[in-house]
Amino acid sequence: AVVHLQLHNGVSVHFFSTWREFSDYITMTTKALAEAPFKREREQTSFSFCLESEWAGGQRVNKAGEGLLQVWKRQIQQLHRVSSEVAAAVVAAYPSPLLLQKTYSECRTESEKVSLLSDLLVRRGEGITSTTQRAGPELSKRLYLLMHSCDPEVILDSCL
Repeated sequence: AVVHLQLHNGVSVHFFSTWREFSDYITMTTKALAEAPFKREREQTSFSFCLESEWAGGQRVNKAGEGLLQVWKRQIQQLHRVSSEVAAAVVAAYPSPLLLQKTYSECRTESEKVSLLSDLLVRRGEGITSTTQRAGPELSKRLYLLMHSCDPEVILDSCL
């Protein structure tokens, strides 16, 4: 009878051992029903400035620090015209902002600091069709300014 009800009427049947399980299920279902219209509306927005939930949903970082690389990569990607591949190349070379900062401090001249990331190799694509190119002086300078500027109003693209 239960199988017939589920298959022919589209009704879902759940059996619970305790009142606690039953009340947890009712709470979960009520919450899902209450959130459904908001989720549906959010999915239907077609604004170009609305980011996908995978990107805008944030990155979970646990106490062991797992997830910090992804946070650092996403921070780099916030720069204008920085692709996922470019950010991945920076993160591979400098797995934390502190390591990049330390490398900057080891540079002797300002021009050496500004061009530190210029020759960083960026791999685009997969397999036989992949290409490799340099990150370039523009990205290097923008990331340097991001890491060292004391002016919160600095526009990184206009400083080139």
